[in-house]
Amino acid sequence: MMSALTSLHRLERHRLSSMLLLALVAHHLAARPARATVYDYTAGHADIGLAYDAGTGPRFFLQFGGDAEATGLTNEQLVAGQPGGVLGEWPLASFVTVVPQSVQISRPAGAEWDFLGTAAGDPVWIFSQQSQAGVPFLGFDTAKAGGGTGTYTLSNVTVRPTGGEVSLFQIGGFGTPDAVYWSTVEAGVDAVTVPASTHVHYAFGFTEPGYYELPLIGTGGGFPGQATGTLAFQVSPGAGPTSIVIDVPGGSLTQGQAGYPTIAAATSLTKTGAGTLVFDAANAYSGPTTVSGGTLQLANAAAVAATNVTVDTGATLAVSPGTTPRAPAVIIDGGTLSAATVAVNSSTGIASLAINAGTISGSPGVTITSGGQMSLAQDARVSVGIGGLAVDQAGGGGRLDLGAGQVVVAAGGITAAELRADIIAGRNGGAWNGVAGITSSTAAAAGGNRAVGYVVAGDGSARVSFAAPGDTDLSGQVNILDLIGIDSAGMFGTGQAADWSQGDFNYDGVVNILDLIGIDSSGAYGTGNYFPASPTSVSGSVAAVPEPAGLGAVTFVAAAALASRRRFVQKSVSYPGISSV
Repeated sequence: MMSALTSLHRLERHRLSSMLLLALVAHHLAARPARATVYDYTAGHADIGLAYDAGTGPRFFLQFGGDAEATGLTNEQLVAGQPGGVLGEWPLASFVTVVPQSVQISRPAGAEWDFLGTAAGDPVWIFSQQSQAGVPFLGFDTAKAGGGTGTYTLSNVTVRPTGGEVSLFQIGGFGTPDAVYWSTVEAGVDAVTVPASTHVHYAFGFTEPGYYELPLIGTGGGFPGQATGTLAFQVSPGAGPTSIVIDVPGGSLTQGQAGYPTIAAATSLTKTGAGTLVFDAANAYSGPTTVSGGTLQLANAAAVAATNVTVDTGATLAVSPGTTPRAPAVIIDGGTLSAATVAVNSSTGIASLAINAGTISGSPGVTITSGGQMSLAQDARVSVGIGGLAVDQAGGGGRLDLGAGQVVVAAGGITAAELRADIIAGRNGGAWNGVAGITSSTAAAAGGNRAVGYVVAGDGSARVSFAAPGDTDLSGQVNILDLIGIDSAGMFGTGQAADWSQGDFNYDGVVNILDLIGIDSSGAYGTGNYFPASPTSVSGSVAAVPEPAGLGAVTFVAAAALASRRRFVQKSVSYPGISSV
């Protein structure tokens, strides 16, 4: 009986403990602030308010006028304020103030303008002292500051990309600065005091396009304590394309957070730093893009739709799940392309994908259609592993140019019949220059002494590679082991359907004396590795491989024929094309 009561008490204590745990979790979740949506404030009147309430202390807020505009909100919503909050008020963190290209000017001459932090004649963005159509008109307001003055002190400014300077000043009647309140290039110039119960407008100055975060401290003449908050500004690029460098030292930033919500024009763009830059908008710039460090992640199909992208050694071009990026060209020049799927075509995918050095990760399924081309280096041995391969063989279809490399396809990624048909389409009668299918520009340049070979393993995985006739296992050498392999396959002279690994090197579907002649003509037998060097050590074109002398070649063919004949005699079967010895 006691044992049963003890068990009941334990069960009850466990139940109460679980209820307390759930209550604590619910309280913790309720106390965590929700992540607010951020809107772009693009035009019209707004004020940075400084308020004090005895119950809650000092605070910053934004309030908007009847002409204010922001993406994603009506003016009525802007004026009403954040739902569930104080009437007419929004948190500073809810908005990014967009500084448009139209306010860009050249910095005036004269030392009185040095506080801007840029040289005379350089571009500078100045806005907001006077109301302008299509431009934010941002002021300071102390109507709720407890009846006293309000002081807005600028703290440590963050600029992405680095290098931009910020200022707040007042322009007099002669168009020159009357007073400077903030300047990130002048020590101690970091505070503006607004008179009690009023609002005032000043001019903001920015020296570079980009994303600016301005931490503020608010103190008042009529209240204790201080308010804190951060203003965010997005300064649009100036007129005319420029060269853009976006450095992300660590972590991850969207392009907007890095200072470029969209990129309309650039003579070039370079991603640097070990961190990740996420291109999540449709960009129209056409200058070349270089990923020289870290990762450039494509989260919008049109993120690089008009630019050629090069990925340097150690860098990564990553494709977000569900995204099919468009680009005229992607060149992997020692780096990595990371994706779950890769579409190579001239309309909705990557028109030209070149792997000069480096690799593809993620074991993607690769489809090559509609005029798209994927190519590997012509003078270096590049190996790429993928999950699946589909090549459109029709005229105007897709083309895989292996160069001097190979592609390894995971089990189930392509059938032997599909692979062979793709190769035959690219072979183009032995010229290896087909407009569609799987081909090799390196084989085409070899004048018939090189080809494309393939091997399908027992698990269904496949390798397709630049090869010399006779290299049944695609090892890079043609030697006695390959002859033994041909002999063991037992297809010579039978007329039965055969593949590359069984000795069909001219893709006529059977193994006969023509394939042996092809081995001899290639000049690769017994000469060692005929593959070019790997990209890390390549210094020029593929070295010529010496061919065997005439007697050696004849001996080789005879040896192959005799080896085959020994098998045929043992089976007591006669084969066409081989005379009695």
